[in-house]
Amino acid sequence: MAQISRDQLKQLQKRYHTDAAIGNRLGVTRQMIYKLRRLYGIPAAEELHFKRNREIIHLYETGIEPIKLAVRFELSLTQIYRIVNPKTKEPKMRETKPAVYRSAQELVEILNPLREKGKTVVTTNGCFDLLHAGHLQYLTEAASLGDILIIGINSDASVKRLKGSTRPLQTEQDRATIMAALKPVDYTLIFEEDDPCAFLEILRPDIHVKGGDYLPENLPEKAVVEAHGGKIAILSFKDGVSTTKIVEKMQNS
Repeated sequence: MAQISRDQLKQLQKRYHTDAAIGNRLGVTRQMIYKLRRLYGIPAAEELHFKRNREIIHLYETGIEPIKLAVRFELSLTQIYRIVNPKTKEPKMRETKPAVYRSAQELVEILNPLREKGKTVVTTNGCFDLLHAGHLQYLTEAASLGDILIIGINSDASVKRLKGSTRPLQTEQDRATIMAALKPVDYTLIFEEDDPCAFLEILRPDIHVKGGDYLPENLPEKAVVEAHGGKIAILSFKDGVSTTKIVEKMQNS
């Protein structure tokens, strides 16, 4: 328990609402979490969430849009709707706009009850630096393959490694927020690695899709997806449309 730092405990309190829930996540007793909170001088999770929810309700009543609240507080739109009006019937999937996630494990906890209802999980990934028609066609096709579409967004650091020092053109938070606002997309996840293998190992999608400019045998994630019973789907490719070509055209104009 001594290895749990103050910052780590505060991060856990953002996700779990009680000492008991945090203890279950770490495999320790509620009393141990209580002792750690006392040691670090941290209020109970219930108190923190009450204050957060009160702030969310206040901002919502002043006219702040739910999607902006979701991004600001790192919550899903479903969670925001529950907070601002718990008696309101939740919107159907794809009618809600998700927040930006940075934890694949947090998404697992959201997906498990949906999977129990027979929902099919589809994933894809990319830099998505400038949204264009090719992206929209691709994402619409990807969403049609299942019930839940999750987009893995390369972090700024990984985009620089993959695309060069002049990229990305937009920050990871901006790119993920834009993607989250699209109708076909249910969840977005920012990941730090150069390929999606790490988060796919956790999410274990039923289908992982890539564009037609890829070959399945060349994808490092193929083995990970298939090891857990999933499959790779290669979708159509809109030739001549890419962020790189758009940037080149702007530079030459």
